[in-house]
Amino acid sequence: MPFPRFPIALFSATILLIAGCSTSGDESREGTLVLRSSTTGQFPDLDVDGYQVTGLPGGPVALGVNDTAITRLPPARYTLTITGLADNCISAPTQIVLTLKNEERETAIWDVTCGVLPGQAQVVFDPGSSTGAGNVMFAVDGQAPLGIIPGETLDLGDLSPGAHQLTVATTTPNCRVTNGASQPFTVVRSQLTMVTLAGYCSPGIIAFDENVTVGNMNSWSIYRMNADSSGIQALAGPGVSGGTYPALSPDGTQIVYATSYDSLMVMGSDGSNPHRIAQIGNVKSPVWSPAGNQIALSASLGIPYEVYVVDTTGANLLNITNDPSDDDDPSWSSDGNRIAFASVRSGSPQIYSTAPNGTGLDTLSTGGGYHPAWSPDQSQIAFAWNSQAWIMNQDGTNRHALPGIYGGSLSEIAWSPDGRFLAFYVNGFVYAPVDGSSATIILRAGNSPSSNRVSWSP
Repeated sequence: MPFPRFPIALFSATILLIAGCSTSGDESREGTLVLRSSTTGQFPDLDVDGYQVTGLPGGPVALGVNDTAITRLPPARYTLTITGLADNCISAPTQIVLTLKNEERETAIWDVTCGVLPGQAQVVFDPGSSTGAGNVMFAVDGQAPLGIIPGETLDLGDLSPGAHQLTVATTTPNCRVTNGASQPFTVVRSQLTMVTLAGYCSPGIIAFDENVTVGNMNSWSIYRMNADSSGIQALAGPGVSGGTYPALSPDGTQIVYATSYDSLMVMGSDGSNPHRIAQIGNVKSPVWSPAGNQIALSASLGIPYEVYVVDTTGANLLNITNDPSDDDDPSWSSDGNRIAFASVRSGSPQIYSTAPNGTGLDTLSTGGGYHPAWSPDQSQIAFAWNSQAWIMNQDGTNRHALPGIYGGSLSEIAWSPDGRFLAFYVNGFVYAPVDGSSATIILRAGNSPSSNRVSWSP
């Protein structure tokens, strides 16, 4: 059977169509794109997990540190962005725009610079068992001082790796740093370094009197302040103005004091409710018993001065020294069993003690002393001699002066409730650490101010 005959023209057109489908192919056109990172910096601080380049049709391409990636892509305009930079690294630029042409080669280079990875540092003020308020000012590497309070942890933020120096600048008068005023420390990259200031802040409130000469007039006032020397206020008003020799009660709620009108007075520690509990001639230096139910004082009901004990009601006044010489400056032991006092009965001021009923006299000093003050734990007695503060054991042994010649006339002395400081007044307010470290002196305004007594209570 003969085959059908097709027109030659139609067969030729079919062949041309098939040929055209196999050779047109724009999709086969491609160029070469080179992605490159150039990273500089110290080796431990380089962004070792690398980067990613976005803006490519197939998705992000991973690119390592100082790395090259090559890909074939269709011709087009591309916006390429490097991502995944560490916080310590920057890229110039971060975005590159380029046009890739068929069978051509384009290169995108990101210059990445990585800075030194910082470390972090914190400072903590560990006050041990002390409970007082206050603060410590310190500087790091000579920068502006920072303040820290007891128990606080202060974040210094990022610091460069390597050696640094912390220096204590100042403290409030009732605080001390005991593990060094200057501490070197080393910061390690990407790590936290702790710097500890060990010390203490003594607690409590302080009362004192002050006589300031203004023109030709002398004016006595009683003051109260916090142990850190903040919150100072003058306690004034009828029955308070002109008062002297303030002494805080054991619980810190009351102040006993004397007036020039031979009055033994008591008021609240905020100056409230002043009232007279006894009228005693030339009364001075009153001090509470540890139980708070009696007051020891010095008074001259004739000549000389004697030490007396009286109930807080004003009853049962008892002379416990009864000597022809002046006896003064009583201080009660913390157990209430002894009263120390100063006397010139041996020809020069010395320190003695007796029971509150006047029996059992003991001589505690032979080298001179006045203004005795028994320590809170009763193991020591502080006193004044030759314009300086001294300490001895309660039996008179281990007598030694605190460093520093203060000059002038020391007021009666107070121990801090924790036994770490002596406070007294000598042309200014003095906080003297009993461990022998440097004292803090707070100068007071006024023309040659003076004081009779400093009292410190919890």
